[in-house]
Amino acid sequence: MIITINEDVNNSRATVKSGSKTTTYKNSSGETQWTYKITGTFSYTGSSSSCTAVSDSYTISNDNWHMSSHSCSKSGNTAYGTVTMKYKILGITTNIISKDLSLTYSATGTLS
Repeated sequence: MIITINEDVNNSRATVKSGSKTTTYKNSSGETQWTYKITGTFSYTGSSSSCTAVSDSYTISNDNWHMSSHSCSKSGNTAYGTVTMKYKILGITTNIISKDLSLTYSATGTLS
């Protein structure tokens, strides 16, 4: 699994900031199988922050992988997402992978 974080900042004094965290699942050959991303919008005062909105999305690159479930939520200054993917061959599930993501804006304005 590869985790990447992106921050969308257009002004260091912005009161609303957004960012995303993506997990990428690759096979043993290094080929991307699927990705799952959560995107959070945060209200930021310079000394505190809170998550005001969250959304999630996914992309499947290998047709043998299928979305089983996904959901997202927010609490305090954190956005949450969870995904479960199933790998099926001839209709038979041979692998199940679940992943939880969280995206937090700290009181100092750090996205993690």
